[in-house]
Amino acid sequence: MEDWVAMLIGAIVIVLFSFERFNRANYEQKYQLDELMRLLAPDQLRARSVVTQAYVGYTVLLLLIYFLVCAFSNVFVLLGFDALAGKNDIGGGASTVGSNADEAETLGIRPEVSLTVALIMVGLAPSVPVLKRFEEIVRYWAHRLAGIPTHVLNILSILRHRQISLPENHDYKKDSLLIDLNDWRRMSCSKKLLAQGDMGSQSFERDLLVMFAASSWILDNQIQMHRPSDRQRFLQLEDKLRSRKKELVGDLDDLINLYIEGDQTMVATDQNQIEMQQTSPEDFVLRNGRSQKWERLFARADDLAEGFCTLIALYVERGIIQNTQQDTIAENSRTKAQWVKQYAEATRLLNDLTKDTVEQSVARNANTRDATTLFMWMSTTIVVTTAVWSLFVGRYSYELRHSHFAENWYEPVWFQFVEAIFSFCLPMGIALTVYALLRNRDRWENTVTASASKALAQYFAVVAVSWLITMVIVLGVFIWLTALNWGWDVAINNVGFVVEYEAVAKFRGVGLSVLLIYLCDVAQDREASKEWLTRSSMPKRWIAIGALLVGAIGFWGRYAQSLISVRESASRSTMDAIDGGLIVYATLYSALIGLVALYIFGLVIRDRAFVPSPQGSKKDKEAT
Repeated sequence: MEDWVAMLIGAIVIVLFSFERFNRANYEQKYQLDELMRLLAPDQLRARSVVTQAYVGYTVLLLLIYFLVCAFSNVFVLLGFDALAGKNDIGGGASTVGSNADEAETLGIRPEVSLTVALIMVGLAPSVPVLKRFEEIVRYWAHRLAGIPTHVLNILSILRHRQISLPENHDYKKDSLLIDLNDWRRMSCSKKLLAQGDMGSQSFERDLLVMFAASSWILDNQIQMHRPSDRQRFLQLEDKLRSRKKELVGDLDDLINLYIEGDQTMVATDQNQIEMQQTSPEDFVLRNGRSQKWERLFARADDLAEGFCTLIALYVERGIIQNTQQDTIAENSRTKAQWVKQYAEATRLLNDLTKDTVEQSVARNANTRDATTLFMWMSTTIVVTTAVWSLFVGRYSYELRHSHFAENWYEPVWFQFVEAIFSFCLPMGIALTVYALLRNRDRWENTVTASASKALAQYFAVVAVSWLITMVIVLGVFIWLTALNWGWDVAINNVGFVVEYEAVAKFRGVGLSVLLIYLCDVAQDREASKEWLTRSSMPKRWIAIGALLVGAIGFWGRYAQSLISVRESASRSTMDAIDGGLIVYATLYSALIGLVALYIFGLVIRDRAFVPSPQGSKKDKEAT
């Protein structure tokens, strides 16, 4: 009993301390990040739903490594785990493990082993190089698959190649666009002065406009931002940008010899006017080392504009900047009409600057959220259906398989529940994760409109990855349990048998996942999903297809298992009535899972954001 408690405590320790390790950046050497990006933790670089999914995957993999190292610690001694040598009972055979009633229920893992491994993995004990490397690799791939920091860097790259398009013949004195008038004067004066000195720089003008516009609209809250609680996490970044902008503005004012009077109006000093009259414009700009100062100012303005674009990219990804409906704001506003006009125009310019990036971030975050929601609904459906089946029908299949009635009601429930987890939930979770990741990285083409070869290649990738990972986990559990009770020789010798026995049966969850993924693609295609939009549930033919597909895989899986059992049996040469009964039960159970899962799927998918509304979107209406 102590080993179970120690293993559980070790798992809890890993879960409690894993986020601190997950939130450590280990991608600085891979990407060239500026100072502002280095201030941010990985969980600030993606939306909360994406970070949560990446963190859950990271934690699950850490737990798998934890159980693997604990179960096979005697093997891992060869990789540097000297502290764990000789402390486990696994692999000792029946003579050392399970030799009495007290030892029969043990894991074969000493408490000090599981606790030591857990403390090492979370950094609370001296690290083992191999284990530390495992954790770094898992963390790196968790960040990369979640788009940390590549997603924000992609948005930043798009923003840096765009510019704020001012209206033609724009007069800032009449329409400031909610930007400080003194900032407009700075831009106007520096533009004229540099043009006279033949040092004009379009990129510098663009950088100043982005810097001053973002400072007024975002830092000074001239435009409404969303999700204030999320924004609180970026206050340090905002303060840093505000401080750097103040320093740059001070140096810019010194170069153009401008100052602000008490009425907050920016004017040229008398000395500036005298110097301009006595010298040519070019001499005024270039003398006394001013050209070098301008060049340095150009570089600083470029860096600061990139910093503000970084802030915009982060706010787009986190949903703090959204495409605001200008008409609604204008109608609901009680302020002056001139301010309303400027607000609407400023909002339009910000929307134009962030166009496409907002929609892409919303869509990618929705992919992760929808895949997670779908998996939770499907897993719950499978577990509940399995529990009901086990209570009323599953006990008969349990009797056939074990040749005796269950001693209590929960034995068949637990037996069927484990089968449901490994045959349906596990491969489905892996398949939906692969699907969401490929969509987030724009590597998935809707299979409704894609070519047959492209669609088949995508489905093959999903099937192969989900089935292989599922089989690896099943084999790991089998080897551990077999080595615990009968020794390593028996476990290794039966690996081939387990692969044959479980291979087809594990395709039930894979086949159901492929059907769900196809229907997700159908739901995103307006023409293909028209029938769904006029019905309150999934069309009956899809429910029937789901039941037939999963039932057929269940039939062939159990049929293959019976053939293998007959081949390995020394007492019978053909299948008997028990095999026939098990095949019938497996087929009915699988078909029931497919039927209920497809029915619930139809109810869930109809309410998700990526399903088009019956009235059509605003974009569709404008197109027509």
